[in-house]
Amino acid sequence: MTLRLSVVKGRSIKGPEFMTRAPTTSKAGGMGYYATSGDGPDLGENVRNAVSRMVDYLMAERGLSQIEAYVLCSAAGDVKVPVPVLGEGHSGLVMFSMPLSVFVG
Repeated sequence: MTLRLSVVKGRSIKGPEFMTRAPTTSKAGGMGYYATSGDGPDLGENVRNAVSRMVDYLMAERGLSQIEAYVLCSAAGDVKVPVPVLGEGHSGLVMFSMPLSVFVG
């Protein structure tokens, strides 16, 4: 496996974000996805942060309005909880991914 990292100049992010060429689920074709994250002790807040960061990305990089970005997230986004909050003092992680196939055409 090869991991390639890059820095996008002029863009500030609030948490880890990444793009891959492989799909996260069988629901999307093999074009890959863009994913944002939210982490901390509150699962609900983590989901809100991950979705909010995706909306920021869609507005800044894809030219969508805020409403269009939220509608797209609702229709095509996928939430995963790779690290659940296990109890007091533990942090969880939420990933929100968007299939790149929605941007074709």
